[in-house]
Amino acid sequence: MDTLGFLTALRLGDSLCVAARKGEVRMIHRLIESGASINGRDQNGWTALHRASFKGRIEAVRALIEKGIDVDAKDEDGYTALHCAVESGHAEVIELLVKKGADIEARTNKGVTPLQIAESLSYSGIIRVLVHGGATKDGVSQVPKQNPVPFRKGIGAREMEIGEIKKKTNRTRIHRSSFDRSAPLAVV
Repeated sequence: MDTLGFLTALRLGDSLCVAARKGEVRMIHRLIESGASINGRDQNGWTALHRASFKGRIEAVRALIEKGIDVDAKDEDGYTALHCAVESGHAEVIELLVKKGADIEARTNKGVTPLQIAESLSYSGIIRVLVHGGATKDGVSQVPKQNPVPFRKGIGAREMEIGEIKKKTNRTRIHRSSFDRSAPLAVV
């Protein structure tokens, strides 16, 4: 591929991620037909599926899966689209990803599963979706040795475990929102 071809593919890939983030299904189809790499990554290492999943754009997620995107692609921290959908609380997207074969036990580079994220954020409905989809409770009930506090041990422990998961994943809502370059970053 020559330099111009590479730059064109890069531009189309970035545009695909933007279209996915915004849920623009027609644009997703046009960009793929124009040569955008379905599994291309943006400047943050996310695929279009990561973007659509994090924003809860169910129709964009469906379109990308139909076009053959890798549902288990990981960013440089090991996050899959399923991790992103869980973190942002989009149950409908989670159900679709699980139904389409996403690895429900996928672990980030720090060893965190989607179920652990749901538990740390107290997303009981999402926990049910994940367990119904085949996630094991072992990821939630057995904390790695560096954190001896069991996950289900009272309010004080819950505050500690949420802090531990955030430290372990090095991800926070502020960190994730900073990926959306069109939105100002606000600390609440």
